[in-house]
Amino acid sequence: MTTLLRRLGSGQEEPETAGMYLFLAAVLHAFGVVNPPLVELPGWLWFPVLLLGLGAVLLRRRWLLPAVLAMASAGLGLLALGSVAGYFMAFEAVFSVFLLGGTRLRRMSFAVMCLVSLVAAVLAWETTQAEQQVVLSLFLTGFILFTPMLWAQNVRTAQELAASQAGRSAALAAAAEERADRLTAEH
Repeated sequence: MTTLLRRLGSGQEEPETAGMYLFLAAVLHAFGVVNPPLVELPGWLWFPVLLLGLGAVLLRRRWLLPAVLAMASAGLGLLALGSVAGYFMAFEAVFSVFLLGGTRLRRMSFAVMCLVSLVAAVLAWETTQAEQQVVLSLFLTGFILFTPMLWAQNVRTAQELAASQAGRSAALAAAAEERADRLTAEH
């Protein structure tokens, strides 16, 4: 059980991650935890849209950018349909970029996330003229977009540190073996 929780917590095992999102979305929908839909479409349509997003999760290591775009599109579609599973897809799209993406993609994504946060704040101001709504908008977009970024960066840092430590250990073992061979040859 601990191993499963560790694998789920790292977010690196695509089948477990997709399964967890599917389970959570099904539970939330079963209990009626949904948003008001932005479009009037059949209520069951969230399920195939979620499956498309989860399929992208499974393919993110092979085709990162198309998978991230598919996850983001599925997230927006789910939110438009009133499904809170859209937040899962948005989270996973950002997490995937910052866990698996190169430096340039991460920088561009960070700029887009900042822009999205600012646009949301401006829209909140334009529609309500209330400072509280602007702050709430910034908080929500920040939470939804920047939390997975930070989580992915922590996982990435841990991986890099582990690889570095493994490299050092291997170098020390090789040096010790070389010294032992040299001492044996001298003896």
